[in-house]
Amino acid sequence: MANALIASLGFDERHVIRNLLRIGFKGIKKIILLIPSWDIDSRTKRAIDEIVKIAVIAGLERNSIVTYRVDVKNLYNAVKAIYRLYRELVNEEVDKVIVSLGGGLRALIIEAFLAIILLDRNTREKITVIVDLETGEDYIVVDPSIPFNYIPSENEVLVLNKLFQEPMSFKELLETTKLPRTTLWKTLCRLQENKLVKQQESRYAITEIGKIISLKQYS
Repeated sequence: MANALIASLGFDERHVIRNLLRIGFKGIKKIILLIPSWDIDSRTKRAIDEIVKIAVIAGLERNSIVTYRVDVKNLYNAVKAIYRLYRELVNEEVDKVIVSLGGGLRALIIEAFLAIILLDRNTREKITVIVDLETGEDYIVVDPSIPFNYIPSENEVLVLNKLFQEPMSFKELLETTKLPRTTLWKTLCRLQENKLVKQQESRYAITEIGKIISLKQYS
């Protein structure tokens, strides 16, 4: 397995180190540190040096750790550059691209996430976004394969809302939604195709993606 780590970097390297430890250094093929295009100060240079030092000690080649300068002040240029970076990495046939957005300029973090949203869904499925909390004690994982442009139908919202409460069998969904059998079946099939619902043995359960999409109102 070969993974690439992309990380927005400011003055603190700790979120990068934590994610390297979570992933495991042996699985890392390349580390790319996103930094602003202007001259960086001594604190960022120190953070880069610390990441390089630890990664090399862990067995990574020095040339596999690079900085990637982004024109942060120009939204279009920044998003375009990071977008191309993601595509190039996926085309290198890495198994996964882990994007660590726990540090650095807020504008850079937003640009890095916007670039992910613009990717096609197949590419996004190879990307995992990790955001460390400021406390350093925990983090959240964002699945960018969320179909952001997906508008659920009235029936889909109804089913998602029922499953939000607890997993249900097909029979239970029939009873609670009052939908015709064929309509319910087609609705569940569409929800599963879009990874909003998953089947666990004889029961259906809403996924994390489904919970987010359920926030949308049907058109």
